[in-house]
Amino acid sequence: MGDQMQSTQPSVAVIGGGSFGTAVVKMVSENLGSCHWWMHNEESAAHIREYHHNPRYLSSVAFDEGSIKIFTDINAAISGCDVIIFAVPSAFVKEVLLNM
Repeated sequence: MGDQMQSTQPSVAVIGGGSFGTAVVKMVSENLGSCHWWMHNEESAAHIREYHHNPRYLSSVAFDEGSIKIFTDINAAISGCDVIIFAVPSAFVKEVLLNM
């Protein structure tokens, strides 16, 4: 029976580009090997793609190239993901949910 069970990692999307989102993405990407990351700010997203760290929050935290995929389109970020983690300030949760 053990041979029939497969151990697969869930695909995870983190919604939010602040300090909490940055910390969660770091933990998820290190433990699962990859993570989708949505953030509202295109400039921050472009910076992370190029330099592998968030310029605005927890800037000393570095990400391995290829371990995260950055999105500014929330629907693309969550597409195909098994788990969605919301790491946005409570004041913006409704706005983010309405855009999904």
